[in-house]
Formats: sequence, structure tokens, C-alpha cells
Amino acid sequence: MVDNPRFLILPWIVIPNLGSHILSLVRRQLPGDWTERYNVMPVLIETFVETPRFTGALYKALGWTRVGTTQGRGRYDRHTKRDRPKKDIWIRLLRKDRRRTVNR
Repeated sequence: MVDNPRFLILPWIVIPNLGSHILSLVRRQLPGDWTERYNVMPVLIETFVETPRFTGALYKALGWTRVGTTQGRGRYDRHTKRDRPKKDIWIRLLRKDRRRTVNR
């Protein structure tokens, strides 16, 4: 699984379909880049969308699947403070033979 940690188009940039175009390019380019650099073929890409600040509508429109919501603890929360914003978790399969690969 590969994490897509940051994706933001600033509000004053108005280009039709820019978000879907960029994410489509990334999804096509990423497997080859990872295979070349790490000799590993990724199967999934994931991202987190801060709620309620953002809706994740772009990911939904591109066929990503929302699989849950974080608890708001953050990566280094060792004392269950839950002082971070909650985020929806979205994933997208990268390979066409996904059933065979994911079921291993």
C-alpha cells in the first residue's frame, strides 16, 4: 500500500477537472515508479481526507472507496489524547488483477 499524504488545490486556482486529471496521472505513474525504485509493485493507494473540512467528493467521483474514519489520535499519540482532526480513509486499487493479488 502506498500513502498519498497531501493533495490540495488552492481555492484561487480555477482549472476545470484539474484534480481528477492530476490524480489519474499519479495513479498511472505510481506503480512503475515504485517498481523501478523499490522493486515492489504496490497494490493499493490510500489517502486521508480531513472531515468536515473537506468532503472527499473528488476521490468518490474517481472510484476511490471510503473504508472508515480515524479516531483523531495522530501518529504519535501515546496517551489517547485524540486532539487531532478526524479523517476519512480512502483507498484505490492500482492493479487490474486485484482480486488475485489482494486475496493472497
